[in-house]
Amino acid sequence: MKKRFLVLLAVSVSFMLFSYPASFAGEGKIVVKPHINVSWQSDSNFWWAETDEKEVHTYLIQPGVTFGYETDKTKIHLDYTMNGYLYSDRDTLLPGERKASDDNYIGHTLQLLASTRQFQEKLLAGVREDFYLTRDPAQSDAFNNSAVRNKYFINRVEPFAFYEFSDRFTAGVRYRNTKTDYTEDYLEDSTENRGLFDLIYHFSETASLNLDYQIWTRDYSKNTSEYMSNQGMLTFQQRFRFVSLEAAAGYQYRSFEDENLESMDIVPWRLGFEFATEPEAISPLLPEQQKKSYVSLMFGQDFNNQGLGESYFKADRVTLDVGHVFLERIPVHFNGYYQRSKYEFWTGITPSGSTEKRDDDTYKAYCSIGYKFLRWFTFSVKPGYEKRNSNIAGRSYEDKTIMAQLEFLYDVGGK
Repeated sequence: MKKRFLVLLAVSVSFMLFSYPASFAGEGKIVVKPHINVSWQSDSNFWWAETDEKEVHTYLIQPGVTFGYETDKTKIHLDYTMNGYLYSDRDTLLPGERKASDDNYIGHTLQLLASTRQFQEKLLAGVREDFYLTRDPAQSDAFNNSAVRNKYFINRVEPFAFYEFSDRFTAGVRYRNTKTDYTEDYLEDSTENRGLFDLIYHFSETASLNLDYQIWTRDYSKNTSEYMSNQGMLTFQQRFRFVSLEAAAGYQYRSFEDENLESMDIVPWRLGFEFATEPEAISPLLPEQQKKSYVSLMFGQDFNNQGLGESYFKADRVTLDVGHVFLERIPVHFNGYYQRSKYEFWTGITPSGSTEKRDDDTYKAYCSIGYKFLRWFTFSVKPGYEKRNSNIAGRSYEDKTIMAQLEFLYDVGGK
């Protein structure tokens, strides 16, 4: 795993070094921004337990660097962060109880997006890479409902190509490989291979209709059954000056290699609204280029993809993101979601003693209030709250958090 990560980092650095001469020769724009976050966080229920809650303090240091390079035909955006976690128990532990400090670790986050039109003006080709070494279960699946802190790495690689046949018609093909590998041997690793095909019709510069088809398989290293999914989806997008709208619906069918598991199907859909007073930043990897005011509201339904032990569920989610920068120095942000997770195969004992399929309601909300002392130095306070109500005994929890964070983001060079 370390070898794979070092190779990936070496390739990314090579992109950077190769791009430097052209940028300073006047052919492109280059941005290099080292950054470091230092934070402290308190969790009232660190282990997400239904009973016997334990308070834990987390000390986190995150040095990293952001790199951006753009010409008329080529774009390279890279962000790397090292995440150093130290945990400290605040409650007295009984003999044999697990220490939070046993989970101290150094994680890594790497995001790369490179694209070019060098081969042909109408052909956009590139690759996207996301790598995490983490204990955060949220990185393992877009609709994650896990409450364990096992360490794992996840690596997603997605080469893509889009060809503009005309001003109105674009076709694209993508391939995504996702590998999830846990450091503990008793947990199952998994590999997903996914093909994606897009047919996009542009009604105008601000309105489009996308018909996409996806087919993917996910296999596991131990006892969880391999599955195959097929999905077709139609997405309409409309942009106005400050408002963006999205509506999507489709059909997914999932079958399992284990004949004892019934196939599943669903009508996945999304409905989204966004208001923003600023245009999109050059890159999501340049965090200082934030919108001054924004509101984003998204409704959606889908299956989760990673299901260790056949823990698959239908997820219905509502997500809200709101932010505004007051007086040019006070950024305020809120993000939260509600998700209902209805499990297909997981049954358990309810508090009343009956046997039912698992059904969870999860709520998460986080707020951030900051002050920019300098353009590159921000102090923030971030309270948070999350709660899960489950019909299965032992699966509910409540956690209250508070974080204090210092963020440094400095531009050491650019053109």
